[in-house]
Amino acid sequence: MTIDELLCLIYAKEPNYLTNDAQNLLPIKTKITETIEHTNNLLQIETKTGNN
Repeated sequence: MTIDELLCLIYAKEPNYLTNDAQNLLPIKTKITETIEHTNNLLQIETKTGNN
């Protein structure tokens, strides 16, 4: 699932939460991307150290 697909699902469920204005979506997309990258980094650290 892409970030755009995720945002579409959020928009479908809570249309008042998001607008279709790309300018408003950019900070949300950025935050989601940062969160995914951070989570991936944590998973890589756990895998390397065997703490899973």
